Amino acid sequence: MKKVLFRIDGNRRLGMGHLARCIELANYFKKYGITSSFLFKENQLMKKIIGEKFLFFTLPILTSNKKELMETKKIIKNEEIDCIVIDQPNHKSKEFFNQINKLCKTIVIDNIDQTSFNANMLIYPWSDLEKFKKKLKPEFSIKLLSGSKYMMLGKHKKNTSIKRKENRIIISMGGADKLQFTEKIVKLFKKSKYKFDLVLVLGSFFKDSEKINKIIKNDNRFTIIENNENILTEMEKSTIGIFTFGLTAYESLHVGLPSIVFSHSKLNDTYGKILDSYNCVNYLGYYKNFDFKQIPLISKNLIQNNKLRKKFNEKGKKMIDGKGIDRIIQKIIKLVDEKD
Repeated sequence: MKKVLFRIDGNRRLGMGHLARCIELANYFKKYGITSSFLFKENQLMKKIIGEKFLFFTLPILTSNKKELMETKKIIKNEEIDCIVIDQPNHKSKEFFNQINKLCKTIVIDNIDQTSFNANMLIYPWSDLEKFKKKLKPEFSIKLLSGSKYMMLGKHKKNTSIKRKENRIIISMGGADKLQFTEKIVKLFKKSKYKFDLVLVLGSFFKDSEKINKIIKNDNRFTIIENNENILTEMEKSTIGIFTFGLTAYESLHVGLPSIVFSHSKLNDTYGKILDSYNCVNYLGYYKNFDFKQIPLISKNLIQNNKLRKKFNEKGKKMIDGKGIDRIIQKIIKLVDEKD
């Protein structure tokens, strides 16, 4: 039986996107007789989430790179790991790959820095990097899987019987919302006199739900959903969505939900601009570069613009077909089965 180890981290600063997609991959691996385990720095919430389904190992928060390499090698040897999937924002060193590659196959998700090309495979779903790949040596370009066809959304069957509700807006600011965008947006809609049904999806690391409840108290225009695992179904019921750039924005494209998107970091702003070039969302830009007070009006205008919503709906569904995880699974199985 093949074994995969996921190296991830998740917290209020990093959010939960890395964990969510790796759990989806791990669930899919089960169908192919592949077992998964996880390695992450001490985190009680992640222990709870992962521990309900998978074996896990933890590292102290202040673990040095040298110590992490040593512990990772020990786990790979003891557990007879065939492949390690690294889904972290920080980069691994060339020395890390030199040593780990001797023990098992290595896969990196998202990072395309120079050292990551020492891995056996790189997965970069945010944009098509064909022009970038042409500049690479053949032995490097063949490792890179890029573009929305590799976006990992998990298994979701579109429900054609669900009808979109009039003036329904779904808002999700990620697993943590460390910059408290939800509170800002709720206060703006609270003051507005527009007719709407606003659904707030609060992530696993969201800490201010009591404050949000106080703001919307006795206002039946608002509904709160906490730790919702099937946000796609909620999207299918909605007229439009408001999201920070990330996996959720791509999930909205898959179900054809016209959306307003902005970025909480300059790095994500780069990705957001690429997404905007496909004319599939209303991208506002980096959060410091636009007026938050305009969000209710922008939302109202999008709701009333049937032609633009139809355009976003069609382009989004065409761009994200929901089969990304299947493509990745097949690529990983082929890689693991390859002889050195």
